[in-house]
Amino acid sequence: MRRLLPPVLLALAAVLITHLPLTRHLDLKLLDMQFRFLRDYFPRDISRDVVIIGVNDDTFAAFPEPQALWHKHFGRLFQVLAGARPAAVGVDFVLPDRSVNSIMPGADQALLAGILALRKVAPVVLGITVDPDGKLKRIYPPFVSVAGPDSTGYALWATDPDGLVRRYDEHFAERGGFVPTLAGTLARRLGVEPREGLIDYSVGKSFEYVPLHQVLEWAGRGEASRIGALLEGKTVLIGTVQPFVDQIAVPLNLSSSEFPAGQTPGVLVHAQALRGFLNDRIMLARDEN
Repeated sequence: MRRLLPPVLLALAAVLITHLPLTRHLDLKLLDMQFRFLRDYFPRDISRDVVIIGVNDDTFAAFPEPQALWHKHFGRLFQVLAGARPAAVGVDFVLPDRSVNSIMPGADQALLAGILALRKVAPVVLGITVDPDGKLKRIYPPFVSVAGPDSTGYALWATDPDGLVRRYDEHFAERGGFVPTLAGTLARRLGVEPREGLIDYSVGKSFEYVPLHQVLEWAGRGEASRIGALLEGKTVLIGTVQPFVDQIAVPLNLSSSEFPAGQTPGVLVHAQALRGFLNDRIMLARDEN
């Protein structure tokens, strides 16, 4: 019996050590190193990628109104996208919660018409979120109604103990409740059931983006073929790509642009998760095996 005791104790110690916070932290960092190594030295192309339409500082300079009053710009963008016939469109912005017609006549109608035109050719999913108290930030109901059933998804992420986003999980509400996310809802609208697990950050090239105002400028110059070549049949995500705005901590930089260390625009995280869903690159988390 005494001869068996040391091996038993050693095995028990090994089990306990793997659950210590320090060991867990090192395990996560090793995973990050694997992602970076594979991305740098063994890049893997994917067959179904995501196109980013980004709002940057130049976009704010191009539009005179505050972002809350961009109804006509978004409406026009959706009309342009409808002409390009994408596979699906996700909006990583929370649209306004009320009508603005009293201060900008016709603005609501312009946005509604754009959403409706786009919905006729491709699924549209609008991002939603919560306030600091955890309550849903409401979108003006007509916008959601026109977008149709299953047209909203939470632009939220579950984080690891060190604050980084490494895994996709739609059960992070209170008591493990289901939360339909922006990326997950888009995947389902595209006929792909999203798997929960580790996001493979090693696949695909660094994301580039086309500025939102640039797309509208091309449309204004009649360059529909240029827009179609970029967007036709592609999954499109629209979101901010400004430094220090909607930044999320991830294991490595997903963008070809420079952002603060350890941060990346949230829209790119949604896009990387979608890459995983569309190319079967979401991995079963090791602690779930």
